[in-house]
Amino acid sequence: MNDFFKRLTTRITIAFMFLVLIVSAAIYYYWSSTIVTMIYNGEQTKSELLVSYYSQIFESILDEKDAQKLDRLTNELILLTDEKSGWPLITELKLELFDGRVIEKRNDGHDKSGVKFEVETPIFSKKSQEMLGTLQVFYNGRFYQELINNTRKQMLWAIGIIALILLLVQRFVSGLLKPLRIMAQGLNVIDLEEYHRLPVPRKGVSVEIQKVWSAINAVFERLKQRDGELIAEHRAVEAALRDKLEAESASQAKSQFLANMSHELRTPLNAIIGYSEILQEEVLEGGHEIYDPDLRKIHSSGKHLLSLINDILDISKIEAGKMQLYIEVFDLYQVIQDALITVRPMIEKNGNDIVLRCDENIGLMRGDKMKVRQVLQNILSNAGKFTHQGQIEMTVNHAVGDGKDWFNFMVKDTGIGIGEEQLGKLFQAFVQADASTTREYGGTGLGLAISQGFSRAMGGEITVESKLGIGTRFNLRLPVEMEGNGETEQSVMPAEKIQTVITNGGVGGDRVSGHAGPASEKTLNQENESRLFETKKVRYEKL
Repeated sequence: MNDFFKRLTTRITIAFMFLVLIVSAAIYYYWSSTIVTMIYNGEQTKSELLVSYYSQIFESILDEKDAQKLDRLTNELILLTDEKSGWPLITELKLELFDGRVIEKRNDGHDKSGVKFEVETPIFSKKSQEMLGTLQVFYNGRFYQELINNTRKQMLWAIGIIALILLLVQRFVSGLLKPLRIMAQGLNVIDLEEYHRLPVPRKGVSVEIQKVWSAINAVFERLKQRDGELIAEHRAVEAALRDKLEAESASQAKSQFLANMSHELRTPLNAIIGYSEILQEEVLEGGHEIYDPDLRKIHSSGKHLLSLINDILDISKIEAGKMQLYIEVFDLYQVIQDALITVRPMIEKNGNDIVLRCDENIGLMRGDKMKVRQVLQNILSNAGKFTHQGQIEMTVNHAVGDGKDWFNFMVKDTGIGIGEEQLGKLFQAFVQADASTTREYGGTGLGLAISQGFSRAMGGEITVESKLGIGTRFNLRLPVEMEGNGETEQSVMPAEKIQTVITNGGVGGDRVSGHAGPASEKTLNQENESRLFETKKVRYEKL
C-alpha cells in the first residue's frame, strides 16, 4: 500500500506538470493567433486615421497651389511625435503629384523594429474632384514592437503565476498524502491473522490520522466479527447444499420408483381393461344386460387409473431428465383434429362451443407427434373442465421469430379464470391453482405440468394469461422443426425437405401466411373432419 501512495504522488506530480504544459500551450496559441493580430490591426488602424486626417489638409493646400504651405505640412507630418515616448509617428512619407512633383521626407533614426505600417491614399481636388496624386506614409513600427514586448512580459508573468499556483497545489496534495503513506507503512507490517489491529501510531502523527487509525482498528474488529459470521454462514450453506443433494437423490429415487411401479401397474391394468371389454361383449351377447353398468364402471375406472399411471410415468421421466422424443414428420392439421375429437365429448358435456381457427393446409411439422397431441389435449381439456356454457377458441398460425419457424397455438376460454397469486403454481406437479378447484372439479394437477415439460423438451414453451371471472388464454409455441433432447428416433424425411415444405407460401412482416403444405398433397382427412364437425357445437373458421 505504501508503494501505491508513492505511485499516486508521482502521478499527481506528472499530472500537474502536464497541466502546466497544457496551460502554457493554450496561452501561447492564444498569443500567436489572437493577441499579435489584434495589436497589429490596432497600429494599422491608428496609422490610417492619422493619414486620413492629413490627406484632407493636403487636398485643401493643393487646391490653393501654395508650395510653402505644402512644404510646412510635410515637415509637420514627418516631425509628429508621441507625447509619452517622444518617438516620431511617421518614419517616411512620399507625396507624388500628377503634375510631376514628388516630395519625399524620411525620419527613420528611431525605428529599429523592422516593422512598417504602410498607408497609401489618393489625393483629390475639392473643387474639381479630380485626382491630383497619391500620399504614401510609413507609420513607425516601434510602437507595435513595444506593445508586443510588454504583452509578452505580462503573459510570461501570468504563466509563471499559474505554474507557481499549480506547484503549491501539488505540494499541498503531497502533504495531504504524506500521513496516508505513514498509515500505509503501518498496514504493511500488520498481521491480520494474529492481531487484527494496527500498531500504536508513532509520535508526530496528526490528530486526524490518529482518529483514522482508531477507525481502522474498529473496522478490523468488525472484520473479525464478520469472519465468524461468514464461517457460520458457510457451514449453513454447506449443510443446505448437502440437504439439496440428498433431496435430489431422493427425487431421482422417487422418479425411478414411480417409473418402475408404473410399468408394473400398467400390465395388470391393461389386463383388467381388456377382460372388462370382453365381459361386456359376452354379457350383451348372452342377454345379461343387468351386469353391463357394473362392467362399464370397471372399464371406466381402469381407464382412468391407467391415465393417472401414465401421467405419473411421464412426470417421473420429466423430473429424471430422461424424456425421449420420437421425431417424425406429420401433418399438423391431422394432429389438431385428433386432439379435438378426443376432448370434444368432455367439452360439450359442459355445454361449451368449440371454435377452431386454422388453415387446413397449415403444413407439416417435424417432431414428436404423440407429445404434441397430448399437450394440445391437456390444454383443451383443462379449458373445457373449467368452462360451463361458454366458448373455447383454438387458433393456430405459422410465424417466424428468433431466426426459426414456429407454430403458435392459442387456446382461449370464457371459464372461471385464475387469480394472479395462483398463476405461479399452475405448472407445478400435483398442484392445482386453488384447493377449492380440486374439490369441485377433481384432477391430480399433473396435466399442465406434463404439458410444460413436454413443450420445453421439444424446444417450446407454454405461457398463460388469465383473469378471475373472465377467462384464461394459453399460448403454446413449438418449433416447426424440433431438436430432440436425449435419445430420439430420427425421421426418414431429411431436414432439407421439411424446410422446403414448411416455408412454401407468402411472407408478411415476420409472420408466414398462405398455405404451407405442398400443393399436391391433400392434408384434410375427410373421415376425421366429419367426426369432428358432426355437431353444431364445433365450428371451423379458416384463416
